[in-house]
Amino acid sequence: MISNVFRSPSVSKSRPIFDKAIVPLRRQAHFSPAVITTKTNPMTQPAQYVDVLTTLTESGKARAGLKGNFAYQRKDVAIRVDPDGEELATTLRLAKKFLSGLEGYDARAKQKVAEEMLQNYNDNWRQEHDPVLTANQFIQKLTLVGMSFLGSDSVDFSYDDADMFAGHSLIPQSFDGETFTYVRMYG
Repeated sequence: MISNVFRSPSVSKSRPIFDKAIVPLRRQAHFSPAVITTKTNPMTQPAQYVDVLTTLTESGKARAGLKGNFAYQRKDVAIRVDPDGEELATTLRLAKKFLSGLEGYDARAKQKVAEEMLQNYNDNWRQEHDPVLTANQFIQKLTLVGMSFLGSDSVDFSYDDADMFAGHSLIPQSFDGETFTYVRMYG
């Protein structure tokens, strides 16, 4: 509930910082409480994914940022929110948008990874005794393990590769806050 979000701004590091970050923003003229409401469109995801935004804590790094975890498809997914010079409310709106439609964005991100990496896997990384994978088989092996939101429009999803690429993470990236246009391998 939104009433639970606006608690005292004196939040310790061990307690969620979401309240601390939003309370000062609420006083600014441009802030809209719609940034944090957990009501979702019936055509999108249940509120449970958006609810993670109310439990974020300070990242503990030099840059101001928030972090947390939530369960998705029976797996733990790490989430990072870094305003990167933008208003925190702007980055939280971006995170809310992706969390509200998580299954759709997850499917699009996996599709982009398959477009960019399937042939590379089949031609260069696949072991001789392993079968050539179809796009669907490849996508089924990907597990979402992380989401990062940076500024007003940069989004990274991080996928476990089920050892297809020797344990590297596959990271589809969106630079416009909507479309995944690039995939990088990390690790």
